[in-house]
Amino acid sequence: MRKSRLPEDAPQEFALSGYTILVVEDDYLQASDLADLVRAERGHVIGPVPSLNEGLELVRRAEAIHCAVLDIKLGELLVYPLVERLRQQSTPVIFISGYDQSAIPESFAAIPLCQKPIQAHELRGFMVRALADRESFRGAGVAPGDQRRS
Repeated sequence: MRKSRLPEDAPQEFALSGYTILVVEDDYLQASDLADLVRAERGHVIGPVPSLNEGLELVRRAEAIHCAVLDIKLGELLVYPLVERLRQQSTPVIFISGYDQSAIPESFAAIPLCQKPIQAHELRGFMVRALADRESFRGAGVAPGDQRRS
């Protein structure tokens, strides 16, 4: 992940402070970079873990997950069962993948996709927006997964 300047509209303070972010990525170096990015923004990382089963176990045990950053393909398995579990908990998800949007099933098409190679400022922006949407949806009594983007 390359370091780059934050978008002009992104807040400059530690945007993830007080939030818990689940990271599920099977590439060790990318997982480490993702965790470092969350920690640099003063967020708390759950994981990173490299497998679907470990991700499901972390969700089962966690008291709170505010957002999840998930690789779509974990070894030979796809992450979609974990996404379903997170949706049940109204937890926003961000996909990271080398695949493009056309490879994602329609039922998951509304989930933001950050394509690899990951740009730190882009992923940070996705997380900030997901957390802001989560807070506004909670205030309106709507789960984040209930809204689809156009």
